[in-house]
Amino acid sequence: MIKTILFSAYIFITSIAVVSAQQFSLDDTYESKIKDAYGITDVPLPPGKWKIFDLEVVGTVDTGDFFVYASFMPANISDQERRYNDTVNINLFGSSSEETDYRKSYFICDQNWFAGSDIMKIDKRPDGTFEEKCGVNLADPSVNVGQVFGNTAMNYQYTLCEESCVELFYSFEGDNYKHDRENFIEIGNKIFSNVENAIAGQSNSLSFISNYKN
Repeated sequence: MIKTILFSAYIFITSIAVVSAQQFSLDDTYESKIKDAYGITDVPLPPGKWKIFDLEVVGTVDTGDFFVYASFMPANISDQERRYNDTVNINLFGSSSEETDYRKSYFICDQNWFAGSDIMKIDKRPDGTFEEKCGVNLADPSVNVGQVFGNTAMNYQYTLCEESCVELFYSFEGDNYKHDRENFIEIGNKIFSNVENAIAGQSNSLSFISNYKN
């Protein structure tokens, strides 16, 4: 009887926590950061207001059996303009989702579209968890993959897979930023440091990105 009561209390408290967490809706707008996204993590955003233009949520959030794919663009541009502007992708995988197990089976930073990366770090841990950080500068003409995809974006990928998985992708239109190799790496290292702080619940901000605009 006591075990049943305790389990019911645990479910009740967990449900409250999930309800209070930030969940996404199409066309939602955020600025500076997203706090407690789906009860998994805070997410720092680049300067300005950001709008969700594409969203997929599958599963039941309060059980942990879910995954979320959300794409953001600056709120002041149209859908037709977004290809030539900055974007942010936030993918979250709940602790009980089959998608989480699948996500733990590969590394995005190993994929072809990050060939020629100036930033590459994959931390594989003995317990099967991992963290990966990589960045490829398609604005650099020496990066062949940029010619294949036909764009000039500065792309940064961060993933942390533990009980749940957090996957963040920041893409900046290279023509609008100081995109030489030194600045590209400097921006990436600052982004990754602030993302890690956000996940750890520490102070974080991506406002510094404005300093790198042309």
